[in-house]
Amino acid sequence: LATQIDAKALKVGARVVPARKATEITFHAPDRAGLFADFAGALAAAGLSIRTARIHTTRDGVAIDRFEVVGSDGGAVDLAALDRMVRDLLWVLTGKQTAAELLSKRKPPTYGKHAASRKGPRVEIDNGASATATVVDVYARDRLGLLYDIASAITGLKLDIQVAIVSTKVDQAAASIYVRELGGGKVVDP
Repeated sequence: LATQIDAKALKVGARVVPARKATEITFHAPDRAGLFADFAGALAAAGLSIRTARIHTTRDGVAIDRFEVVGSDGGAVDLAALDRMVRDLLWVLTGKQTAAELLSKRKPPTYGKHAASRKGPRVEIDNGASATATVVDVYARDRLGLLYDIASAITGLKLDIQVAIVSTKVDQAAASIYVRELGGGKVVDP
C-alpha cells in the first residue's frame, strides 16, 4: 500500500486468510487523533467482528492499521460486507456521519454457542512498561463495536493512541493500547 501513488492518501487492502477463516484488512492513511477509532467503528458498522488488530504510525505520520476480521457467520468476509465497510469509512472520514451514528443503527450481536462470561471488564494502567507511553490494558467480553468504544473513550480523553495490540479468544477481548498526551509524553494526571 505504501508504494502506491500518493503515499499520504487513504488506501485499503484486503486479503482472505483461509487457514484462519478470516479476512485481513489493512488501512494506510495520514495519521490523526481518532483515526483508529474511526477504522474500528467502520468495521463494526459493517457487521465485521475484529479478532486482532495491530497499529503502527511511521515517523513521517502515516498510520498503518491491520485488522483480522470475520463476518457475521464467523468466517471470511464477503465482498458485500467489504463494500459496506469502505462506504461507511468514507462517510466517517468525510464527516458525513460519525462512527457512533453508524453503530447506533446496528442491532447488538448474539453470541450463540458461547456462554456469557461472568468476568467483568477490567482496565489496568502502567506507566513503567514503556519508555515513551502509558500502557492501558483492557480486558472485556467481546462484542460488536467494543474496540471502537475503547478507542473513542481514549480519544475523548485527548490522548493519542500510538500502538494497539488487540486479540480475542472465544468471547473475551484483550487490548494493550499505548497512549500519549496529544503534545507527547506519558499520561501523568491521575
